[in-house]
Amino acid sequence: MREVLSRLAEANVSALAGIIALRRHLLPGHAFFVGDRFAVSDGTPWPGYPPLTTKEISDYLAGAYKVREFEHQGRTVRWALMLPMVDSLAQINDGVSDDRKAHEVLTDCCSDVFGQDAPARMHSINGLVGAVTRKKELGWQSDSIVAAVHARIGARSDLRAILDHPDFLLYLRKRADGIVARREKEGGS
Repeated sequence: MREVLSRLAEANVSALAGIIALRRHLLPGHAFFVGDRFAVSDGTPWPGYPPLTTKEISDYLAGAYKVREFEHQGRTVRWALMLPMVDSLAQINDGVSDDRKAHEVLTDCCSDVFGQDAPARMHSINGLVGAVTRKKELGWQSDSIVAAVHARIGARSDLRAILDHPDFLLYLRKRADGIVARREKEGGS
């Protein structure tokens, strides 16, 4: 990241303008802070509305997987990676042999967790997946989709409980694999 910021410095733009430009080209999970201002890549949990207080920034960074500080254009830039590649990904690769389709796994998970609210929650989850992956030019891979959606759901109090269901990561993996396969097929036609 330091090298990328060095190249941005050569463009002679302010630190904030540089990270705003950079964030448009990154997969979800990247957050940059310059003073009380920030820029996040699409699909990254939103830290709040600027200007942020020192406490809001500290609380947000406390939830990061990795945080680094760099000097850029005479300003301190804090870069945070908000999405660890979900630790359970290796476990769910074994479960891909489950013959249910992604929507069937989601239906079962939502029914178990949300009861009568399952249809509305399924709709929210599917909308969230679509919103996170809408930029095809980012070259999404399955692991990135799983991690980004997992983080976004974790940030939503109305959906967060689904993350505890033992089959939810299986749903995410199947859905992510389906999105990647469909886009590869579309690209090859």
